[in-house]
Amino acid sequence: MAYYGDYDSCQGRNERIYESPPNSGYGYHQQPARPPCDPRLNATDGGYGFNDYGGPVSRNKFNATGGYMMSGQQLIPQGQIVRVCSKANPDYALAIREGRAVMVFCNLNDPTMQWVKDESWSNQVRDQVGHPAFALVNKATGQALRHAIAECQEVLLTQYEGPSSYDENVLWSESEDMGYGYRTVRMANNIGLNLDAFQGDRRNGGIRDGTRAVLWKWNKQDNQLWKLSPCY
Repeated sequence: MAYYGDYDSCQGRNERIYESPPNSGYGYHQQPARPPCDPRLNATDGGYGFNDYGGPVSRNKFNATGGYMMSGQQLIPQGQIVRVCSKANPDYALAIREGRAVMVFCNLNDPTMQWVKDESWSNQVRDQVGHPAFALVNKATGQALRHAIAECQEVLLTQYEGPSSYDENVLWSESEDMGYGYRTVRMANNIGLNLDAFQGDRRNGGIRDGTRAVLWKWNKQDNQLWKLSPCY
């Protein structure tokens, strides 16, 4: 079972070295050098057509009875379908717009704000406090939510390869319940960096349509607390 090491802060700018778990066989590597703290530097363009919701056109058919379905290069895993909402404003949910992960006003019929919580690695990979790892795969596009390359940077999207291809950069974990079902969602290999609705705290005016999802160290704000609510 894989466990991960400690983290450093954005201010320190020291390189973080992964601690290789004994007999893991996963071939850990060092993160690339960190760019300045500007979430806009990590935006992805998508590079293909968009649907009515502004997300990449999906060629997938979700298999509600379980298993994986592939069409072209896209793959949708089995798992619970959830909506990812922040305590800062539960009326908004994480979705895909123009190839980026952003907050959007909730629309129950919008498949780009529905994410499959794939727990295929949960028994093999855990964070440093023992919480199981999972991937979040967009139901509409087949893209997985991927770690930003550094703190203060925008999270990325990548085509999901499924459990047959191990990629630590798409694995997340949740903290314990922080109240009313809200938890932090953090990198499984660095629990010091949390999913953050950028400037979505009350001081900065709260969450809006298009608020970007970034990684940030824990600052005890509601825009870093999330609820993965089942979609029925």
